[in-house]
Amino acid sequence: MLPYQVDFTSSNNTITNNNCYGNSQHGIYLYSSSNNNITNNNCSGNSYGISVSSSGNNNITNNNCSGNSYGISVSSSSNNNITNNNCSNNSGTGIYLWASSNNNITNNNCSGNFWAGIFLYYSSNNNITNNNCSGNSQHGIRLYYSSNNNITNNNFYQNTNYGVYITSSSTNNIIHHNYFYQNNGARKGVNGNCQAYDEVGGNYWYDNTAQEGNYWSNWDGNGWGTPNAYPIAGSAGAYDMYPLSNPTPELSPLAGIVCALGLLCVAALRKRK
Repeated sequence: MLPYQVDFTSSNNTITNNNCYGNSQHGIYLYSSSNNNITNNNCSGNSYGISVSSSGNNNITNNNCSGNSYGISVSSSSNNNITNNNCSNNSGTGIYLWASSNNNITNNNCSGNFWAGIFLYYSSNNNITNNNCSGNSQHGIRLYYSSNNNITNNNFYQNTNYGVYITSSSTNNIIHHNYFYQNNGARKGVNGNCQAYDEVGGNYWYDNTAQEGNYWSNWDGNGWGTPNAYPIAGSAGAYDMYPLSNPTPELSPLAGIVCALGLLCVAALRKRK
């Protein structure tokens, strides 16, 4: 068992192939550090698997950050790339952003966490794409005071509550080409449980130019092109006007089960007209 790795005001380093587990605080911790590559590390059984604070332009890739309280935590940091990490089965959140902007969160497995797969708190202008946020005890992705984020091509399969949950002045987020399958106990029929929640408004649940929204496993096929197509739960009166009728074979219900077991899926959806 190694003590956790700490970099203070350090740049241009490569941290790779380390086993940082069983620490009471962090597996790897960066503070005010930039242009570092953190790759292929095992950061399990810690309070924070990998923690980045006041740091920018770092690449965090191919790390195992499972079995912590928080898999990867990013605070007051910008322009970081968080890709191809396993952030599953944490007792809190898979990936947590606080007061952070312009980060790319792509191709991560954020499944089976107690709270949420990805949680953004006071964070804006982040790109969240091609992540597997399935089987979490609360939500796939939660936005709290977080605006102007792009959420596209993510897989949300059988989260106990909502696939995406938006609250507390989180506006101008763009959510489309995601795969929602049986979240919040949803079954067939648009009158069943909705799989997403928006209490704020001013968020866009479809690409208006392409007239393409999200795939919802319980869309009944009616109302395409109108606000009645797929109403989003919550007081904002949000809706997906252009639900996608079918996922590609890669995102069939069977593929969703595979995703829930920890394999990454890339969404490639087509609309129904």
